[in-house]
Amino acid sequence: MVGMCSAYPLIEADGSVFPCDFYAIDPFLLGNIHTHGFDEVMRGEAAIRFAEPSRKAHPACEKCEYFFICRGGCRRDREPIADGVLLRSRFCEAYKMFFEYTLTRMKRIARSIAP
Repeated sequence: MVGMCSAYPLIEADGSVFPCDFYAIDPFLLGNIHTHGFDEVMRGEAAIRFAEPSRKAHPACEKCEYFFICRGGCRRDREPIADGVLLRSRFCEAYKMFFEYTLTRMKRIARSIAP
């Protein structure tokens, strides 16, 4: 829930690197650590192409009172991409219920840790 896909790589036994365990299929292959360095694979063109669509949120998300903490949720839960914009997360209503119930409590805990 950081607003975009971040480095959460999955490395197969053969050295193949994928952006995360939900996208460990050939179209999302980032590279191979046996032929390229890990940093090169994670910052390469394939990694940039993978992350880019996740930067966009559904317009309704940007107006939501919980967007600052949810950021639209995981890309996997808001696919397919339609007209260049990801759909709302399939968990949107559940997130809203969760944050409505817990946000005040989470803020109280945060203040007690770092006043």
